[in-house]
Order: sequence, then structure tokens, then C-alpha cells
Amino acid sequence: MVAQMTQVWDISNDEDRQQMAHMLFEYIIYDLDERRIVDFQLKAWAARYLTVRADMYLNMEGNENRSSINEKSDLCPIRNSNPCFVLERDTS
Repeated sequence: MVAQMTQVWDISNDEDRQQMAHMLFEYIIYDLDERRIVDFQLKAWAARYLTVRADMYLNMEGNENRSSINEKSDLCPIRNSNPCFVLERDTS
């Protein structure tokens, strides 16, 4: 996935690159003197996605030291994010 994003970045124009950065990152700090990124924070959805993908790859490889997704993150911290959607119990 990261390799594909790198390829898209390489062939994109400046406007597309800016939109891609806004979509993925909360912030990016770039040191103009050193000409490198010194700090960044991914958006929450992107961080969760990468965590899940990494865990999937570890599970597919059969790694003995793999970590569980449930141990690392709560994939839905807002349990009932849509109060209009309620499953009613069958009381009969």
C-alpha cells in the first residue's frame, strides 16, 4: 500500500500531492534548512488502517511474536455512533 502511494505521489502534480497530504495527515512539520520532514501525525483513520494492515500481514506470516488488533486499539471507540440505527430485541 505504501509503495503504491509512493508511485502515485511520484507521478502526481503539486495540487494532487497537496490534496493527498491533507487527506492523510493532521499535520506535517518540514524543516526548510535541512530539507526534510521532522515531525508528522497521521489522521486517526489512516493510523488505524495501517495498524490493521500491519497486523494482518503479521498474522499471514505466522509470526510468533505478532500482536493482536484487539490488544492495540479499539476500532470503534464510539460504540453507538448512529443513535438512529437501533436493533430492537424480539420480546416474543
